[in-house]
Amino acid sequence: MKYEKMLLKNFINPTYHISALKKTIHGTTSIHLHEFFEIELVIGGSGKNFYNGVEYDISRGSVYLMTPADFHKVTATPELELITVMFDDVIISEKLLSAILNKSANYCIRLDGEEFDNLCFYAEQLISERAVKDAYTNVFVENLLNSLLIKIIRKAVGADNCDSRWRDTVLNKALSYLYIHFRENPSLAAVAAICGYSPNYFSKIFTEFTGKGYTDFLNSLKLQNAKILLTSSTKSVSEIAFYCGFTSLSNFYRVFRDEVGMTPIEYKSCQ
Repeated sequence: MKYEKMLLKNFINPTYHISALKKTIHGTTSIHLHEFFEIELVIGGSGKNFYNGVEYDISRGSVYLMTPADFHKVTATPELELITVMFDDVIISEKLLSAILNKSANYCIRLDGEEFDNLCFYAEQLISERAVKDAYTNVFVENLLNSLLIKIIRKAVGADNCDSRWRDTVLNKALSYLYIHFRENPSLAAVAAICGYSPNYFSKIFTEFTGKGYTDFLNSLKLQNAKILLTSSTKSVSEIAFYCGFTSLSNFYRVFRDEVGMTPIEYKSCQ
């Protein structure tokens, strides 16, 4: 099974930071991740979505939202009709971005009847807006995307169950950045600057807020990604280690064993 990385420059309209289209899938896609966020609405056919190591049956009414940290592949039986909306983090508010990156949520959901029809309407409007370029296009596109995301977040998380930490603190900006850029090993000082804090003060409040030191939190994001790749790709352990942002194989093995209680090879063999 090959793995691919979908590059933002090849899929996203740079003017509006979003692209939307209809497509039909036959057979099985390769396992892949994106440099951007993606929503897919299944409007016809049936199949399976292999999402971060878990397999979901999908058919009309299935909706899934993926971040740059997520992997998936789709199998059509025999074909799937989809509306795909791809966007980068520039176009959405920090509040919605932090809600999307709340990893306690399951963003493979199913909607029925009018709920799903409403989502399809927003997505169809985003496709239609590609042909419109006037003073209102940006605002209209952003409002359509916000409506689409809010509907999905409400269904996945519940309007009353969102963790207030993800809504009400300036650290949302840091967490959102880390979830997207963890593979690049951003330094504590660089992320502190995003929040407008000194490194020492940022380190203190980050640990209080997350319950983990900065390095431990960053490593946990890398390990989440590595565990998915170990069980869903044919990449070697060393390729996975360096892809996920570890700077040496020995460091990857040490951190993995400390966190998971076994080596990466043992973890791969027992899944």
